[in-house]
Amino acid sequence: MTDSLFSLGQLLLGGAFIIHAVRNQLGNVPRLCSLLAERKIGNGKLLVETGIALQAVGGVLTFLGVFVPALSIWGALALIVFLVVATLLFHPIWAFPKADRGPHIYANVMNAGICGAFLMVIAHAI
Repeated sequence: MTDSLFSLGQLLLGGAFIIHAVRNQLGNVPRLCSLLAERKIGNGKLLVETGIALQAVGGVLTFLGVFVPALSIWGALALIVFLVVATLLFHPIWAFPKADRGPHIYANVMNAGICGAFLMVIAHAI
């Protein structure tokens, strides 16, 4: 039962990143690039496209890792890298006035929690 629940959780985790990359991010490249430009971060388009690729590939590898555990490790690592970089680029708490930090604090906490889930995926695959 435990392995079945873990596998279901891993499928949902990987699937969520696949859907998010394809459905939400691909159509938002110009908006995401403009957010980076506002923060004076260069190579915005390259960063955004790399992030979308990490989400999609990492999601697929995590999803398929249910069947081939070694893929889970690579997928989880890709998504941890994505989450850390995306958090630093799009949710830098220090860059916002105190009154505007709430959603960014929430995003930091959620992304840290998701990184924890990916660490569990890696531990399970080893």
